[in-house]
Amino acid sequence: MLDTLRHVDAQALEQIEEEKRLRKTRELFLLFSLGSQFDHLIKQEIEKLGVFCLVADPNSVTAADVMKVQPKGIILSGGPASVHAEPPNFDSAIFDLGTPVLGICLGFQM
Repeated sequence: MLDTLRHVDAQALEQIEEEKRLRKTRELFLLFSLGSQFDHLIKQEIEKLGVFCLVADPNSVTAADVMKVQPKGIILSGGPASVHAEPPNFDSAIFDLGTPVLGICLGFQM
């Protein structure tokens, strides 16, 4: 099982498909963690709805990776630490993919 998506290769795609089979869902959301202290709660609430939510590392997951995974939606979750420090790197080409994006805190500002 993947804890955090760092890059997409054949093994990661296989693990994602297996997790979706086990959860009996075809839907996947990516949660980019940009410093929020509530990421685990967001993930938990989405999964209560029957949707597989995978935390994605904003420093390493690219738009090409997102295209391979084909999520139904993307959540950008940032916290107050992002205001005082440099936010994590994020491939802004992800915004051009046409996948719905929900931004929370710093994610909304982006």
